[in-house]
Amino acid sequence: SPEIMLGHPFTEAIDMWSLDCIAAAMYLGALLYPGLGEYEMIRYIMETQGQLPDTMLNHGCKTPQFFKRNVDSTTSVWKLKTPEEYHKETGKQPMENRFWKFTSLDGLLHTRPISNPNSADKIAEMADARMFVDMLKAMLPNPLIDYISELDGLILQEDIIFLGQEFLIPPRVGSVSLN
Repeated sequence: SPEIMLGHPFTEAIDMWSLDCIAAAMYLGALLYPGLGEYEMIRYIMETQGQLPDTMLNHGCKTPQFFKRNVDSTTSVWKLKTPEEYHKETGKQPMENRFWKFTSLDGLLHTRPISNPNSADKIAEMADARMFVDMLKAMLPNPLIDYISELDGLILQEDIIFLGQEFLIPPRVGSVSLN
């Protein structure tokens, strides 16, 4: 998850990212964000989902490793370093290793051929693919503005609707102190 790569503490948010990335990998047969390092993964996430919110970047202890202050922008305080800037500062050369390059999650709709374009199932298969991509987009909001607060609202609900099926989430157990 971007939070972990930026140095935030571990939270439930990483579980949503993990679930989303695993589901996308199963659909694609390849990793959605296959970076060899954190810089590449952050770059791929941003190319697909847009600028990470300043609220996330401002609190990341590792944000300055990947971003620089953006004094010219009226929309974001931070700007991702270019691959050249990152290489110059770290000595690590970012590598392009994606099989699929997406500008949005909708790009997933164009990665798999419909099994039988002449069949009556074509419409259903296309609808299933659209529902899957919509589910991924709901799990990883685009852009990621207010990502943490949206995720907190989802996690605190008593149930989740998943492709028309209702699954109950077990109640949370309070934290335990070792003192």
